[in-house]
Amino acid sequence: MGLRARRAALLVGLVAALLGLGAGVAAGVADALGLRTESAAIPAETSAVAPARDAVLPPAFSSIEAPSGLRFDTAVAELRDAVGDAGSTEESITLTVSDRGLDGDSDTYSLQGDAASVRIVADTTAGAVRGIYDLASAVRDGRSVFEQLGTTVSSALPFRMVDLGAVGVEPDVDAYTAGTD
Repeated sequence: MGLRARRAALLVGLVAALLGLGAGVAAGVADALGLRTESAAIPAETSAVAPARDAVLPPAFSSIEAPSGLRFDTAVAELRDAVGDAGSTEESITLTVSDRGLDGDSDTYSLQGDAASVRIVADTTAGAVRGIYDLASAVRDGRSVFEQLGTTVSSALPFRMVDLGAVGVEPDVDAYTAGTD
């Protein structure tokens, strides 16, 4: 056997050994992670267009009384922008927002009042601010701002987390540097 033949045999053996080693590692990892495949019967989906519904014109908020602070000011500005973007409004109502000042992250609130005067009452700032944002969302969706009137609204997903480096979040070098994000 010549030198070339031995090198070729060595190369083939080395490639086979590496392939075997790779397959063994892959099988071990798949077993450790519990990876498996199964046949599945995928049901046929029939799509249909949702029935059209008429948009509800938002009310004009003649006054909005809310506690002061950046979170409240930003939420009220969003509500005013949503009403402004709607183009036209129906009746004029007042909105009063209050929180009981309790500590915590609960975003539960209740919407009280009537068609002339609406109140958002919450235990925490998070709940009161969420109530304002929910009204803005209803206006933007063309839904009635009164649909939750007389009810207590609780989040279906109470824990939400945003990474400071997430898409759409403005980078804050000071927050990154502090390491408390």
